Amino acid sequence: MNCVICLPVKNCEKHLLNVFSNLLIINQLFIKTSIIFGYDNSKDNSLKLLHTFKNSNKHIDIVILENTQKPHKYRTHNLEYIRNWMLEIVHERYSHYNYYITIDSDDVCATPIDINILKKHIDNETNWDVLSFNKPSYYDIWALQYDIFVHHFRCLSYNSNPVICYIRDDIKNKLNNLNENEYFQVHSAFNGFGIYKLKYLKNIKYDGKTQYYFSTEKVQHMIDYLNNHVKNKRKTIQITDSAENCEHIGLHISMINKYNDVKIMVTKDILFN
Repeated sequence: MNCVICLPVKNCEKHLLNVFSNLLIINQLFIKTSIIFGYDNSKDNSLKLLHTFKNSNKHIDIVILENTQKPHKYRTHNLEYIRNWMLEIVHERYSHYNYYITIDSDDVCATPIDINILKKHIDNETNWDVLSFNKPSYYDIWALQYDIFVHHFRCLSYNSNPVICYIRDDIKNKLNNLNENEYFQVHSAFNGFGIYKLKYLKNIKYDGKTQYYFSTEKVQHMIDYLNNHVKNKRKTIQITDSAENCEHIGLHISMINKYNDVKIMVTKDILFN
């Protein structure tokens, strides 16, 4: 099995050494591992650390992309650009690989990885095409869409926090109620780490701009549901304009639209201790 791992890097010096350690552990699972760093303009020594890591691990195919463009006004537009650039390199050089992993370079993935958990799910790959993992406190509500929750929370303005709390409790309960080898299917999820069967990413791109992926009726159903169930909201919940959306949502919904049978799953297992 072969795997290509992609990491966006910006001002991550504090956590990179621990992330590097996890990358070397992941490398042990595969016959061939390639790593692509998408470096964005930083104010720390992240770039120096990337080159040191590359020079110290010549047995691994490592690519460092340096984004010299002027930063976009919005963070998700910038992440969309760097992630899609890495994906272009993936398709150009590694399209024959089995897996694509994308992992964050900050504190989220800097604690020790439980490689046995990752191996367990790779061995069980017939039950998923895209897989992300749980956390002691599920933090990444920004990338999460499932069931009736079909629109991102940052469009909810002053009601964002009570909605986050509600969805965080809901996903926690759903994951905790899974059986040992059961998965929870979603429209989108990330939580700092995702593993993909690479064949499902052909002609698929990240999108940090598009706001709506579901019908007006489904979005309104979500709003009505939240108004009936969320406590401590300041006012009636309604959608406000936003220039950003989580880039992972665009990627995952594009996969669903192209491959009707794609299984985007979350496991109750926690990957990083």
